[in-house]
Amino acid sequence: MTPEAISDNVKIAIVNYLSGEWEKCDSRLLTDWINESTDHQEQFRQLVDLWELDRINRHEKDFNAGQAWIRLKSEMKPKTSFMNRFTRFNHLRKYAAIMILTLVAGTVGYLLQKGTIKDPASAVVEYTVPYGSKTHIRMPDGSGIWINAGSVIKYDQGFGSTNRNLQLSGEAYFEVAKKKDLPFVVRAKGISVKALGTKFNVKAYPEETNIETILLEGRVEVQDMKNKNEKILLKPNQKAGYSTIENDFSVSAIEDNSEISWYREKWIIRNMNMLQFTKLLERRYNIDFEFEDERIKTYEFGGTIKDETLEQVLTAITYSAPIKYTLKNKHVNLSIDESKLNEYDTLLK
Repeated sequence: MTPEAISDNVKIAIVNYLSGEWEKCDSRLLTDWINESTDHQEQFRQLVDLWELDRINRHEKDFNAGQAWIRLKSEMKPKTSFMNRFTRFNHLRKYAAIMILTLVAGTVGYLLQKGTIKDPASAVVEYTVPYGSKTHIRMPDGSGIWINAGSVIKYDQGFGSTNRNLQLSGEAYFEVAKKKDLPFVVRAKGISVKALGTKFNVKAYPEETNIETILLEGRVEVQDMKNKNEKILLKPNQKAGYSTIENDFSVSAIEDNSEISWYREKWIIRNMNMLQFTKLLERRYNIDFEFEDERIKTYEFGGTIKDETLEQVLTAITYSAPIKYTLKNKHVNLSIDESKLNEYDTLLK
């Protein structure tokens, strides 16, 4: 199938979806077209890849859907996998295609149900980002959100007009558009983070007992939703930790932004022990780790990760500590490399 075979209405729906003009997108038409065949699914993935890589709509003051489609079409080749030709952008394909795959599966994801919702006030929009992926979304109020692997964000269709409330499970970085009359509120595992216009990160994975909020710019109020009197006001370069076991807050200063570098091009790891680091790797690469020796958990790793493969990261780990690994399917086994152990222990003395 070639781009010419797509009807004009579907073309318009695709371009509106990719450009973020969701209120103009006929989501039912688009979803039906995607589900018609695997050819349509593959073609749509190619279009998403092209759009994300070229950013063809980002530099046009007067956006024109027709011109955008012509430029997309000129880059496509029928029956040719875009990512086979640009394998070095494989990680970007994963990020860009998250919403598409969830639409195709008919499960959670960004629910564009225009015209099918009986009660718009109660309709919920949901983004689900699986392990091995991350994504960026632009909210109706202009705020930007970067969503980390294994995370879910939900909000109702009144967001941006009657409220700016959302729920988070996992981790996300927020750049909030200023709107003084409508506070931006993130609710996560029993706490709320309230902001008017600011940049901050919230980490609240279900399996973790500590919720972290890091503020880069502006001011945020972090509050225990069960005990309204328990709240703190963060200043830039501060981190608030909330223990779900002790039900109390702690505040500390941060020296740099490495803790939230996960959403940037360069992911910086500062002397993190292997138990903590492998948990991050499990989410980033959608794998699981097994430790054959408890000592491995205490070894530390530091470095900068850009677009390295899992194997490259694992190899870097073997250079920093007396560790060796085996990788099979999505399982990594870590063990002590006895041949390097004495040398490593000597360096630490």
